[in-house]
Amino acid sequence: MTELIEFFFDVDSPFGWFAAERVSGLARSYGRTVAWRPLLLGVTVTQAMGLPPLQTPACTKNLNASVLVMKSAKDAA
Repeated sequence: MTELIEFFFDVDSPFGWFAAERVSGLARSYGRTVAWRPLLLGVTVTQAMGLPPLQTPACTKNLNASVLVMKSAKDAA
């Protein structure tokens, strides 16, 4: 039996999308299989912290940087 990679990803996240495009190839190169675990990070954060995701301290601090990264990735494609 091959070792399993549990891949948790937010179905609405562009970063989750970028990782999802690569995880199968990575698993294949190491002889592993992927267990896909979709989640809604916004719902998880709201339940855990009681705040909408865009109001959490970590999100507001890094939102501008995330937008720039997504724009750079889009421009490079």
